[in-house]
Amino acid sequence: MSHRCHAVELKRFPVLRRRMEEVIGKFLREGLKPAETMIGHIIEME
Repeated sequence: MSHRCHAVELKRFPVLRRRMEEVIGKFLREGLKPAETMIGHIIEME
């Protein structure tokens, strides 16, 4: 997912690009469970 958001200029900085992918991936993984829980609660309220 984060690959599609990268600017073309990041190709010049492969180390920065890899690190950004790691950080973005970690951020998305950490938010997955809370998001699933919140969605579950919203569905239960319906």
